[in-house]
Amino acid sequence: MKKILISAGIVLLSIAGIGQTTNLAKVESLNGLNLFIKSEPVAKFSSLGMVSMPGLVLNGKPREMIRIASKRARDQYPDADGIIFRSDQFGEVEAIKTITE
Repeated sequence: MKKILISAGIVLLSIAGIGQTTNLAKVESLNGLNLFIKSEPVAKFSSLGMVSMPGLVLNGKPREMIRIASKRARDQYPDADGIIFRSDQFGEVEAIKTITE
């Protein structure tokens, strides 16, 4: 009986693992915002809107553009807990809020 319960437990744990995402990572944050560059969080989130980025920023160095984008996102969307850089040119920045269930 004990072997049956252990086997059933192993099968249930195996089935529970099917379909789970294994592409997880720790993300960096700046100004209290999680930074996603050409990626999205695994957790559900809602879009708060696009962050207004000045044209002159697009010519800066990546570190400077990320700093400016995070500051602008914090100012424009105080409830945001993350930003997604949709392009590698840093011109499309989306402010997001993680949905907690």
